[in-house]
Amino acid sequence: MKNTQWSSRIGGWLAYGAVGIMASVVAPAGADCAPVEVAKLTASDGGMFDIFGLAFGFEGDTAVIGSMLNDQGAAYRFERNGNGVWMEEGTLEPRPCGLPPYFGHPIVMEGNMVVVGAGGENCKLYVFERAADGSWEEQDASVAVRTPENTWAMPGSVAIAGDTLLAGSPGDDELEDDAGAVYVCKRNEDGRWLIETRLLASDGDQGDAFGTTLSLSGDTLAVSAPRRRVDGEETGLYGGIYIFTRSAAGTWDEHTKLTPTDTEIYKLGEVIGLDGDTLLARVEHQFVGDSVYVFERDSLGNWTQRTELLPSDASYRYEFGRTISIDGDTALIGATSHTEGCAVFVFTRNEVGTWTERAKLVGSGVTSESDFGQNTALRGTVAMIADLAENMFTGTVYVYDLSACEPLHVGDCNCDGAADAYDIDAFVTAILFPADYADTYPECDVMLADCNGDGVPDVFDIDAFVDVILGG
Repeated sequence: MKNTQWSSRIGGWLAYGAVGIMASVVAPAGADCAPVEVAKLTASDGGMFDIFGLAFGFEGDTAVIGSMLNDQGAAYRFERNGNGVWMEEGTLEPRPCGLPPYFGHPIVMEGNMVVVGAGGENCKLYVFERAADGSWEEQDASVAVRTPENTWAMPGSVAIAGDTLLAGSPGDDELEDDAGAVYVCKRNEDGRWLIETRLLASDGDQGDAFGTTLSLSGDTLAVSAPRRRVDGEETGLYGGIYIFTRSAAGTWDEHTKLTPTDTEIYKLGEVIGLDGDTLLARVEHQFVGDSVYVFERDSLGNWTQRTELLPSDASYRYEFGRTISIDGDTALIGATSHTEGCAVFVFTRNEVGTWTERAKLVGSGVTSESDFGQNTALRGTVAMIADLAENMFTGTVYVYDLSACEPLHVGDCNCDGAADAYDIDAFVTAILFPADYADTYPECDVMLADCNGDGVPDVFDIDAFVDVILGG
């Protein structure tokens, strides 16, 4: 009854703008979007156990995909033609002595620059640059990083921007054994890449593995230390994320450190993704599975946790966030389910900062034995997702078009793609009966009713909702 009264009241306020519309109300379409699988990329000479796709990077119409167990390893170059078709166009190889062992892991691409590693306990990095004629040339570089004993350098532990290369070395022992470091490399006037300095955690300790993953956005660098322990604790890998900022003079300084808020959280930052003022980080929870924390930076430069992302299907809490990619208001989050296998979830963020799950991706060739989502990358509306186990671990990289996954708009409480008078009943239900709203609109997020952006959907959102649906 209360629902009807509130609906009538708001309907009365909007009557002059909604006459003749309410008669044609239709059921909401739901918040799900429909990404399109546009390609499956494989190596022309791929074979069993090559794990093609363990590392890759792409920019525009070019992708470089590693296959580190293909003989000595390989880095395949794909190009997208004018018809939108991705074609293998060759490989990148270091000179002059041929391929080192495990070439093709990690890989990162930015603009016309590609960094390819030769993984293992001592990982050497090779830098390639695309010339004006489209050919690729290896740059003069001598960068080697160490990983903790019996581990591989993880994809994402390298970043490049312009003349700066950042390389995580979680096995570095400058402070303590396996305390970790990040090497900052610069390209000099002669074109050589040289190590300029080494970033260390201000409180680094033995076994922290600082530099396991890093993510660069502009002049901000996030570095994980997933094995970091709480002061005085002998057990429990609680993790932490260190935020560095680059000054106008080009120096990197530790700005802050993000740490778990309770002792039931483990390995904060084992996987991270940074874009602008938003940082996504995986955390493990004791007994209940994993989640992804969303941290945001305010105008004063302070980082705070804004929300926590979870899959709608609770069975995917196991390893939820094993891969993370973010670009603007869209994020890809990989996950594993004990019963459903592997998947990648698409989340989008609306104008007031609310993240909503929009789609669950599972490749067309994925089976119960697949490892879909072990590696992801996102650029605009193009997503690449690896399935390492496909075809007896030969490996495949799926390409998706996410154009249909535009962020939901605040006020669109029935999730039909538009904030208008058809949302009145859904809005009223959301602010007064959130449990009923969740049942009635299972594909929507109650925060779509938070039209004033104060973080709480309630009656104080009414005026803002009226403005939104009237186009104010």
